[in-house]
Amino acid sequence: MPKLKPVKRNNISEQVYNSVLDQIIREEWRAGEKIPSENELKQLFGVSRNTVRGAISRLNSLGVLDTRVGEGTYVKKIGSDVYFTKLSSAIVLDKSDYLEIMQLRMGIEVEAIRLAAEHATDEDISALEKIIDGHKNNVNNYPIAAKEDIAFHVMCSKISGNKLMYKIMELIKHLLLVRLNIFIYKDRQSSNSIYYHIKMFEAIKARDPILAADVMHEHLTKIILRMKEIYQNNDSEKTAELDESLIPPMSGWAVEEGVQLNI
Repeated sequence: MPKLKPVKRNNISEQVYNSVLDQIIREEWRAGEKIPSENELKQLFGVSRNTVRGAISRLNSLGVLDTRVGEGTYVKKIGSDVYFTKLSSAIVLDKSDYLEIMQLRMGIEVEAIRLAAEHATDEDISALEKIIDGHKNNVNNYPIAAKEDIAFHVMCSKISGNKLMYKIMELIKHLLLVRLNIFIYKDRQSSNSIYYHIKMFEAIKARDPILAADVMHEHLTKIILRMKEIYQNNDSEKTAELDESLIPPMSGWAVEEGVQLNI
């Protein structure tokens, strides 16, 4: 049995959760193995049984553990979803600066759209065209325009064929949506995104990966520069203000079938 250290008295529940998860990620407890009982974990961590039960419950929800009535709790086979879920939580809870998020997007989306231009099917082209039409028809309806804007980028990552890129975009898209609403609300330049989306769409349709990547790079670069300009010209607290009625509910962002996120 691996050595587990008693947890400190601050953030006890989170420490137990992270400690158990770390044991699984490091394969101290392998897929299919039965982990120590709640009573054993309680003694190992020096915490209450309720604290252990809460951590086990979270890991069950995450899809990492499988608690069987009358048998105990077993480790399930885990994939990249666990790591991405932790990444998503960190991004949200750390209140990452929008410029940092844009830099993350730059690193992912330029390559994603290059791959998309190589792999796009006729059905993919039609799906992108439908998104662009929805964006154009709602250019002055900021919540819908923002949703269609992000939908285009997520779809490009899906078409890329790289599941990891797609999962990252799926995981952060609501955060992007909220921040994009702030940007559009402050800047009123949704039409600029449509211009670049059309250019990217045409590059994908022409199966031109180099042009598609170049346009995406230019598009995201201009957004980053504009965001810097806005933040420099506005008080940071005022810049963050936004009427919550402008932000569509998360129910409008159903995760597509086959994308296991467990957030």
